[in-house]
Amino acid sequence: MGAAFGVSHTAYAEDSYNIDYFGNLDIGVHSHQLSGQDSKFEVDGGMLSTSYAGVRANAPLSESLTLNAEIASFFRLDDGDITRGLDGEGAFSRAAWAGIKGGFGSIRLGRISTLNFINTIRFNPFGASPKFSPSFMHNYVGSPAQPMSTGMGGSDSGWDNTINYTTPKLAGAVLSLSYAPDEDSTRGERMGGSITVGGYPFAAVLSVEKITDASITYPMALTTLATAFPVFTAQQYSTRQLGTSYDFKTFKLFGQLSRSKVEGMRAGGAQNYEIKMAQFGISVPAGPGVAKASFANSTMDRSWGADLKRDTLTVGYDYTLSDNAIWYTRYMHDKVSDLSVGNSYAMGVNYSF
Repeated sequence: MGAAFGVSHTAYAEDSYNIDYFGNLDIGVHSHQLSGQDSKFEVDGGMLSTSYAGVRANAPLSESLTLNAEIASFFRLDDGDITRGLDGEGAFSRAAWAGIKGGFGSIRLGRISTLNFINTIRFNPFGASPKFSPSFMHNYVGSPAQPMSTGMGGSDSGWDNTINYTTPKLAGAVLSLSYAPDEDSTRGERMGGSITVGGYPFAAVLSVEKITDASITYPMALTTLATAFPVFTAQQYSTRQLGTSYDFKTFKLFGQLSRSKVEGMRAGGAQNYEIKMAQFGISVPAGPGVAKASFANSTMDRSWGADLKRDTLTVGYDYTLSDNAIWYTRYMHDKVSDLSVGNSYAMGVNYSF
């Protein structure tokens, strides 16, 4: 939803441009505790979804060709930060692209969400929740207090300098391809693809991602933990993920399977780790809202140490306040091998426009 306005031009009889604004506001309180951590009470933004605001524009170039563009910025209502809180993050890190669309499909250039990220948030009942979606956390937002890494954290949710082509629907399927050259000599050359089938009530997406010639260095845990060092320099990433859902009207089921392999250097020698993740979820309309549950299991096979396992369960309820606003509650149970259990509780308000 959003506001739109148009202005007619004489160069093309039916030419007009439309600009829509859109966004999401999220704020609440939670007692947050991941496995191995102490409990911490916070006023926090971005629990259900990171807050953001953006503008979309489209303008017909001919009867069959349209120019499209989008810019969007993350921000935090709890402290006023205009990013997700990541160091060095750009002002329009959620989206910044322009492209054309026609009977051939669409072509976009700029900072664009990755195909694996879209797969991740689409096929779990807690969507793009960085604090309470088990599959989002297992794939992208690991805890530095845990020796368990993530499969796609080095990829981020969006790639800079991306070229994306998406086909129109052909025989019930849509193919999308993304490519981002290595322009800063550290992120590596990035390639991704996905194929989407179905829509309603059944939908499924198979996505793949590969990063080569990267140089991304990070400790393997919180720097105060012995397992953090020596640091790891990731050079190659490869991921494949299958996501699916089926809406039975009285309830909706979600499922995801992913496998990620990261190769690099640690302590002067070649090292690697592989993470396998499975997520199963359900959402059920209940009274004036929706009850939800999701469970994710990940295993990490490390070449330098014993395997690790992480289990995360989240349950919650979204109470409908209006067409655009919900009040939500969450409980999350998190457990990593050899670490204490973490229990988190939250409530907050989310408004989309």
